Amino acid sequence: MYDKLDNSNTLVRETVGSHQSRILDLVRSPWAIWIIIFIAFALRIAVAVYVRDHQWTLGDPGHPRAARHILLGNGFTPNGVPGYTFNPPGYAVFLAAAYALVGDNWLAVGFSQAAVSMLTIGLIYRLAKAMFDEAAAVLGASMAALYPYTVYHASHFMDTTLFTFILLAAVCQIVRVSSKNSPARSDWFVLGVILGSGCLVRGTMLAVVTAMIIWLLLILEWQRGLQAVVYCIAGVAVVIFPWTLRNLYHTGEFVLIDSKGMSNAYMGNNLLTLEYMERNVSLDRVMEDERLAKVQSGSYSREIVLFIVQEPTMFSRLLWEKLISFWSIRINPGPVWPLPDRIALIRELAYTGGYSPLLVFSVLGIVLSMRHRRETTLFIFIFGLYTLVHILVWSSTRLRMPLDSLLAVIAGHGLLHTYNKYIVRRGS
Repeated sequence: MYDKLDNSNTLVRETVGSHQSRILDLVRSPWAIWIIIFIAFALRIAVAVYVRDHQWTLGDPGHPRAARHILLGNGFTPNGVPGYTFNPPGYAVFLAAAYALVGDNWLAVGFSQAAVSMLTIGLIYRLAKAMFDEAAAVLGASMAALYPYTVYHASHFMDTTLFTFILLAAVCQIVRVSSKNSPARSDWFVLGVILGSGCLVRGTMLAVVTAMIIWLLLILEWQRGLQAVVYCIAGVAVVIFPWTLRNLYHTGEFVLIDSKGMSNAYMGNNLLTLEYMERNVSLDRVMEDERLAKVQSGSYSREIVLFIVQEPTMFSRLLWEKLISFWSIRINPGPVWPLPDRIALIRELAYTGGYSPLLVFSVLGIVLSMRHRRETTLFIFIFGLYTLVHILVWSSTRLRMPLDSLLAVIAGHGLLHTYNKYIVRRGS
């Protein structure tokens, strides 16, 4: 009788092991990534179709207005007045190109940003495969493809989708080049051009530039590291400085990329900021609050310093709250317009359900890969400096979204390790 039980248990283990082997074979199959990319594209197009009738209310309306003026030959301005510097120009130029190709309609935004998302998922796959293996790459790309937060935001007039793509392109470039024995100077220059392009989409790319410079100086010999940094900075400068000169010509002031940084810093550091965060209300609205002192744009820095000096306890608490909200498993801030309770609950659950496993498995992946993958240190530097900038200025889960794609790169490794340890081993 015991022999029959042993044979039965052996048969069960062999059957389970066979199924587990088939799952891994499917994950590692050469066409798996193409199916994932197709699903990602289809999901984003489906959302774009669903919101097409009110797409113009999603995001910043200044972006499409600026894109239309670019097409009309009026330059970069959402209101027809030369010298606009509040937003950087990159996303408006991208929209103008989409309008030129597809037409000024919802499809231009939906299709172009779905296509960029598809390319981003391809970069996640490529980067994870270079750092880990095929299975981890497919798992990471799958998590990014199905991530509800990015699926929904791909239909908005926001620079997040384009910025995320450029961020991943820069990380792929630095990982590829740093693995060479003798990288060419042009490789570092191209990295700088990519980073500079990202700066013209969102100024916070400068935090990524800083993280990469520190990492290069640490992992390369001093002379090689310094040479790499010089050529990288040269690439950034070639892209950014013509725009800086344009700003100087029109305004008479030195505006490196855009002038929204200090405005955002003031919104994120005043006597009302903590109240708005606790109420889960977007800080966009704090400037309209009658209780907030109305100051000229040139006085933002003075007001911020006064706030820090006069309210050090509140400022310290505010930094902590911004850190928590930046990495929170609850979406924040709340929607601009009130939602029905059922829709609000679905929105919250979709975000938490998509982000929580991404965060957990990425932390596991970081712990597992720190000793044998030096690129993991680069990710940590980017996470750290990007977070620091946002807790000093303005914090929300939406602003963290580009980092979620980097989390997906490492999360695939953590998920694969968990599967092999707790599923495959138990089955055998």
